[in-house]
Amino acid sequence: MEPVLTWIKSANLIGTARFFGGNMKPMPSGEGKPYGYGFCASIPESVTIPEYLKEMTLPGGLYAVIESTDDIEVSWKTLMKHLSSHEKYKSDRSRLCLEEHIRNDNPEGCGNEYSLRLMEPVKLK
Repeated sequence: MEPVLTWIKSANLIGTARFFGGNMKPMPSGEGKPYGYGFCASIPESVTIPEYLKEMTLPGGLYAVIESTDDIEVSWKTLMKHLSSHEKYKSDRSRLCLEEHIRNDNPEGCGNEYSLRLMEPVKLK
């Protein structure tokens, strides 16, 4: 997160950027084992990206969304449980799930600088 956040702040884009993270290769395979986590920010198309960062396009489409509690694993399980019994939609494994990091304006009140919105890609059954 830090390289992206540092650049966003120095480029004065903090008020316009949305932040997303998600599991990347190597994918999680068990507790305590290292895995990849990618972090990105949405920015205006006209902004030049520094060489040490990678430009990417986030996939569009429909997502099932839930606000995460402090226990992100339980929140993901809750979202997937609701989705597994949904009449109209199912998970779309062709796209990555995302975690939107939303800046908390009052971190002292809850102890977290960011709240998370979990986003699972979906498609019609």
